[in-house]
Amino acid sequence: MDRFLQAVVARRREAFAWAALGLGANAQINAVSYSSFDGNLYVGGDFTSIGGVSANRIACWDGNTWTNLGTGMNASVKDIVCDSSGNMYAGGSFTTAGGVTVNHVAKWNGSAWSSLLSGANNTINSLDFDSSGNLWAGGIFTQINFASSAGIARWDGAAWNSAFFFGNTLQSKVNVVHITDDDTVYAGGFFTGNIKKWGGGSVWSSLGTDVNNDVLALGSDSNNLLYVGGLFTDKGNYIATWDDDTTTWGTLGSGLNNSVFAINVDSSENPYIGGTFTSPNKFTKWNGASFEDIDSGVTDTVLDIDFDSSGNVYVGGIFLNAGSTPVVVNRIAKWGK
Repeated sequence: MDRFLQAVVARRREAFAWAALGLGANAQINAVSYSSFDGNLYVGGDFTSIGGVSANRIACWDGNTWTNLGTGMNASVKDIVCDSSGNMYAGGSFTTAGGVTVNHVAKWNGSAWSSLLSGANNTINSLDFDSSGNLWAGGIFTQINFASSAGIARWDGAAWNSAFFFGNTLQSKVNVVHITDDDTVYAGGFFTGNIKKWGGGSVWSSLGTDVNNDVLALGSDSNNLLYVGGLFTDKGNYIATWDDDTTTWGTLGSGLNNSVFAINVDSSENPYIGGTFTSPNKFTKWNGASFEDIDSGVTDTVLDIDFDSSGNVYVGGIFLNAGSTPVVVNRIAKWGK
């Protein structure tokens, strides 16, 4: 790289900094999701106040202010996803949203909450869309809309379809569902093997040999390379890759020194990673050769990561401060311009 390009890269890096989103939240944030439809950031968690605004476990940031979404939820929000039509979907341990009985999964259309039929009989931990617009849900439920469905199901906009998860049904738990660009569905959690894939048909299959502990986070690039994070240490220390084309596991350097809770891949194919690890500190980027320290990271656990259309990174979790010159952020922060 010549000196001119080095200077350009340096200026770009200097332009990025940590910023607070108002006053932040009064309890942990589990989920962050940017909507390309309206440019808003939606967050969910255990909080009851954010930016000084009363908001029960879910809220919206428009770039300047926080607003609540009606009366919110009666219990924790675990995950949020937004579709291309301006609808937002939330999953969690809640049973009501905006006073409507929804049972662990709900839809926000911009002005009101609604249920997806009768919902689930227990917590939904994770949500993701496939290319046909079907919403996949993973969690610890055993029924969806009163039909048996062990930990994972698919909503087609009108009905729930169960996708049976074969494992130890007394201990199985889906922590995360992720769908790659080729519509392969991956589910990670605590069950026999701890990670499975669904490529259509009626069978969930293993990814080579079993992973030796919980899978908590999944992400993928445009080549469908899967990044896998969690509590495991056998495929790599807390983080690894799975190449479905070659059916091989790969490592990212020597891995990390503690648990990974969040993975998301940006438009430049860089995976951003969050968790409890301390080297780097709770938040990092893999640049293809090493993990980068992002201005000293944050002071406590990162639980979710998302990007906006300008490449800014939003980070949610338990942390109160971010950066080498500490910025008070209270559980939600922006790394960007």
